[in-house]
Amino acid sequence: MQVEYRRPVLENIADQFGLGVYRGHRVLERHRHVAVLDTANGCFLVKPGVEKELALYAAAVERWQRAGLLQARIYRSNQGGYASPQGYAVFEFLSGRFPDFFNPREVGAVVDYLAPYHRALVGLEIPAWLGVLDNPWKKADSLDYLCGDFSSFPAETAAPLRKIGDKALAWLKARTVWAALSEQLIHGDLGPGNVLFRREQVAAIVDFTPQIGSPTYALAHFIYWHFLFANRESDFDYAGIEQVCRQQKDAAETPWHSLLVKAAAFRFFGPLLATWERQGAYSEPALAIRATLLGRVLADARLARLG
Repeated sequence: MQVEYRRPVLENIADQFGLGVYRGHRVLERHRHVAVLDTANGCFLVKPGVEKELALYAAAVERWQRAGLLQARIYRSNQGGYASPQGYAVFEFLSGRFPDFFNPREVGAVVDYLAPYHRALVGLEIPAWLGVLDNPWKKADSLDYLCGDFSSFPAETAAPLRKIGDKALAWLKARTVWAALSEQLIHGDLGPGNVLFRREQVAAIVDFTPQIGSPTYALAHFIYWHFLFANRESDFDYAGIEQVCRQQKDAAETPWHSLLVKAAAFRFFGPLLATWERQGAYSEPALAIRATLLGRVLADARLARLG
């Protein structure tokens, strides 16, 4: 959908969700698809949403609240659903700060928070639609698809991208660790801007992106964004990576290198497939950055020693 945050649009949303009289709004600088709506009843977060995904989030919020974890409440429209007829959703506005980079104490706080966060989701039914490979990102996360239905790169794909992609697929296909990993609902995008801090404590994890996998795979996404991608032009932050791994129960038995390769492959093949299927537009330099990073993760001996 085309996101449009003019005053009449926000006034209509305020009316549809019973939020009170419109007072103003601002679009988030780093997330242009999100607006903060100020009304007579307070501040609210507005962004596009799909009803089935919003309903899943609402069910997850109930689990997190029972576990004593703060998460942004989602509001129903006056028609009873979570999404407006125009495709907008309204969430509670949570104040705090979103660090671009974490110091060691903050890293520890994030990892400690994620344990009960994902434990609360154990047993929550995984909806059938989540496993349907109906978009590039779901395909990029499916080893069955990448190592099976995905046959070959189009001829116009740059040779360096094909070379690294083929190497990654062969590597992933040869691993035998996947069947031993648990599967549940996880947050699949623990990247910059999704961890809300108040002082030195994690207040909430935002922008829930449902994915099927193990909690350690969710941590691999966190490691990818904060310690690999953030250091893509320099040495990896091995101290930060090892800190995350050590904090996990059964850390020695966790196949960290395999999970990191899978996360890096997901972040490469997702944009690649989105570009091919015209569901996104990633430039060749942007794809090359992710391909190079995937190659580095594959070949890194220190990461391989993690398990």
